[in-house]
Amino acid sequence: MDTLITESSSEQIMRSITLTQFFIAMLSSFTLNLILAKFYSSLNTGYTSSTPVLKTIVLIGLIVTLIMVIIGSNIARAFALVGAMSIVRFRNPLKDPKDLTYIFASIAIGMACGTFFYEYAVIFLIFFLFANYTLKNLSFMKKSENFRVIKVRLNQSNEKDLITLFKKSSIDFKLINSSNFIENDQNILDQVFELRFENEDDFINFKNSIHNEKIYEINIYLGEPESGI
Repeated sequence: MDTLITESSSEQIMRSITLTQFFIAMLSSFTLNLILAKFYSSLNTGYTSSTPVLKTIVLIGLIVTLIMVIIGSNIARAFALVGAMSIVRFRNPLKDPKDLTYIFASIAIGMACGTFFYEYAVIFLIFFLFANYTLKNLSFMKKSENFRVIKVRLNQSNEKDLITLFKKSSIDFKLINSSNFIENDQNILDQVFELRFENEDDFINFKNSIHNEKIYEINIYLGEPESGI
């Protein structure tokens, strides 16, 4: 170990690659991560698919590429990088865990390009995009998409009518929260339901029918995985 440290400390810092090689590495990283960001944007239609996430996917890949080029096979630089990065703290949590997988994919592509394994970066990107597309279209992955969370405000006397409407619309429901208060000498209920339905048409029919009921207010929250709810 002492010999390794001595050799590392006495080694002169020399550039082992040309500017042309560095330019090709950065261009490859930018192109592949741009494709990754485009695929992320096309598959994610929720509000978490924001411009900052797309920019992060591309830029973090470029940063990692430069880091890998600088480190090369120099152990001393690698330890210096670990010490420098250990002081960095990220306080902004991601709204969707799926975003983290794309960021890790961007890091992997940046590392591959920074070490000049371009073919591995391309093969990884193809497999990663194929896996995402396959998982998105598998039937058991779509089970969580067919639900919504709604909040309704109605007169207590109309509660049974709402339950009847749920059953009529072929929607499974679960009462999550309920509170009541007095307004204009009437007992008003504030209720939150989780709704599950077979297909989107069932929910659309429910929305069209609910306007005919004596409900003062209804708020519909997206329940899709992309929404973060």
